[in-house]
Amino acid sequence: MKDKNDVDPTESFNSALSGLSRSGVPIQPEKQEEPVCHFREALMDEILAERPGLTRAKLSGQMALMGF
Repeated sequence: MKDKNDVDPTESFNSALSGLSRSGVPIQPEKQEEPVCHFREALMDEILAERPGLTRAKLSGQMALMGF
């Protein structure tokens, strides 16, 4: 029996990959989700409609400072 400190890292990696292959788990996701906060965008749209002189970039910076 091998000591756990004597395990070859390449052998461990290859074993893990073959296990993933057998289980059918994809290595890379087929579809990546968009990291969009719809609530924040909707809120920004409302604020910009009420304040036409304010730019989206400036509002985004202000919201970031407030934790949004």
